[in-house]
Amino acid sequence: MNILAASAAFLILSGPAVQLPSPKPTKEHTALKAEEGVWDGKVKMFPGPGAPVIEGKSLETVTTVCNGLHSTASFTMEIGTTKFEGHSVIGYNPLKKEYTGTWVDTSTIAPTLMTGKYDADKKTMTMLSTVVDAASGQKLKQKQITTMVDDNTKKFEIFFVTPQGDVRILEINAKKRKEEKNAEK
Repeated sequence: MNILAASAAFLILSGPAVQLPSPKPTKEHTALKAEEGVWDGKVKMFPGPGAPVIEGKSLETVTTVCNGLHSTASFTMEIGTTKFEGHSVIGYNPLKKEYTGTWVDTSTIAPTLMTGKYDADKKTMTMLSTVVDAASGQKLKQKQITTMVDDNTKKFEIFFVTPQGDVRILEINAKKRKEEKNAEK
């Protein structure tokens, strides 16, 4: 029997007497909460020097989970007839004093692990990762920067990190949808 099954059996058999620790969100988790909502975005892709910018649209739904300790995001993007889908889970690791996350999408062959920092003064989250190009198998260093312009506006940018400097490949300017309230009659 593996450890996970044994632990589950123990919890089930021990009944309500077992109290699992329940960590509480800290001030670092407010950055995750700020992105919660549904975001409509205008996408600009930068395919390379001299190439025209390609525009499209995006939709992202961000939800905090696990008592506010983590956030999940579901993301779709359309550029012309091309559709893209991605998902993330991000949380704050108090032991390492950094944000950590996982990203999966329709253009990479393996989950991407991300780490980063939040600058509260600039309202900017910067995440670093190494992605694997599905076509070539090449590993590429990547930087993602999310800036909360205000409570209802954010700017998201992706750069490839090269020895010659950062190369911007994507920019999304997104607006948060207004929350729909159930009207009571």
